[in-house]
Amino acid sequence: MSILLTISIMDIKMKIIPNNLVISGIILGTIMVFLNNHISIISALLGCTICGGLIAIISFITRGSIGMGDAKLFACIGIFLGLHMTLGILIVATILSGLIGLYLLIFKKADRKTLLPFAPYIFAATIFMMVFN
Repeated sequence: MSILLTISIMDIKMKIIPNNLVISGIILGTIMVFLNNHISIISALLGCTICGGLIAIISFITRGSIGMGDAKLFACIGIFLGLHMTLGILIVATILSGLIGLYLLIFKKADRKTLLPFAPYIFAATIFMMVFN
């Protein structure tokens, strides 16, 4: 959670998700898979590849509107939390960012070309899913 919080703050301030933090998280998550009996290695691998891959595909299709840093971040979360939890986080983060984006559009705080950092929504969705799961 501390890595995710740090990444969220950096994404807000600098609009970037640093590779060194994500890679550190992936390494730590890989170690934790072998120490944690709550998530299977298969679920961790599926969470990493499916969720990270899905965001990577969306990043490619949208020509970077959703960055590859977000894809790597979801890969990291997938290792820690497994496929089902990470898919839930993806859905909740998308809904949260959509609602905030809609609010910003309605009240003319942003326009359609405004890029919003996605990591804070991922962070909020992760907390939500961990509390209510």
